[in-house]
Amino acid sequence: MTDRSLPTPYAAFALPLYQDRDSAHDADHIRRIVGRLDQLAIDLEPQPRPWMLYFLAYFHGLGSRVDQDRTFRHQVEQFLGDLGWQRSEITEGFVLLRRHCVAPRTSEERIVHDAN
Repeated sequence: MTDRSLPTPYAAFALPLYQDRDSAHDADHIRRIVGRLDQLAIDLEPQPRPWMLYFLAYFHGLGSRVDQDRTFRHQVEQFLGDLGWQRSEITEGFVLLRRHCVAPRTSEERIVHDAN
């Protein structure tokens, strides 16, 4: 099993999906967000969960697709499950993905919101 706390699997799954996006919403934009995560997470309490941070950052521009495309949502659920996410974490991740841009509440949401 791949370590869910590393960014690599999230990047490998999500970045190709940004291929046809405009420059303000492409893979480079996502890489910039990810590049800011560590700096924004310094000294935060509670400490953010790395797997949730990476999920929110790499899937930042894919939230509407997760919500609207049942096949894609199932693929993402399978991907996260294969990484060792529990069902409750997957459900929470989808809620945070929907909310992080407009009304961040958790430390992970606030970090990705600010990184964006």
